[in-house]
Amino acid sequence: MSVFVVRFRQDDNASFVEFRDAILALHGVPGIAAGISDGGSYAAFYASLKQFISLTVQPILDLLAEDDTEHLAPQFGRNLTIEIEATQIDDPDLLEKRLATDIRAQIIKVDELRAIRGLPPLGPENGGNQIVSADRKQPVHSESQTEDHTTAPSLPSGKNLMDALHLRADSALVNGAN
Repeated sequence: MSVFVVRFRQDDNASFVEFRDAILALHGVPGIAAGISDGGSYAAFYASLKQFISLTVQPILDLLAEDDTEHLAPQFGRNLTIEIEATQIDDPDLLEKRLATDIRAQIIKVDELRAIRGLPPLGPENGGNQIVSADRKQPVHSESQTEDHTTAPSLPSGKNLMDALHLRADSALVNGAN
């Protein structure tokens, strides 16, 4: 058995960094995931973590799940499989840009937007199946008026989606506290 020993001089810091980076690369771990910040951009940070999850972590989890399926699943029934999925890393700025594009293109419904935001659906009777529109005013309905679902819900002029969502969340917190 042979032992591989690496010795560094104190003044040979560059060699240590190269060696560290080589070991991390060998295991498919980006510096960001190991806590080594290189001062890169915000987008590069998310891209690096997303790549690490999809190319390193998930394949390992797939192998573990396959082994668990073979050895553990038969104890609980026939034809059972075990699946392990890593939490996905998503860039919140990218999501906001995609949602803004979807709203401008009028291709997203109110309930779809609410599901992405983690909010409960409104349902078709409350306009949940209407297309979200950012440029038209939403009509105000009193309880005595009959509801007209021919116009899509929209944000008031001068308001953006984030303001409306924050106002709704703040309102829910105040109403929930009472």
